[in-house]
Amino acid sequence: MTFESFRESIVGLGIAREDAEVIADCMVTKKTCSWVNTEAVTPDHVAKINAFISQHSIPIFLKVDSVPTRGKFIWEVRPKK
Repeated sequence: MTFESFRESIVGLGIAREDAEVIADCMVTKKTCSWVNTEAVTPDHVAKINAFISQHSIPIFLKVDSVPTRGKFIWEVRPKK
């Protein structure tokens, strides 16, 4: 799949376009990325993205930590070892 198709598939899962672009870039490059965003993301969203990653056998891991006191979400994508 291409960057664009990964991005659009992730947006289709309910993820903000800006987050989807970084995730898609990590899928293509297999590099580590981390960022902070205020766009709400639920555990269900994370599960859907990880299921998509597994379905396409992409060797990366996605984790999102919530910082509720600040209304922020810390995203981390890294290659699987």
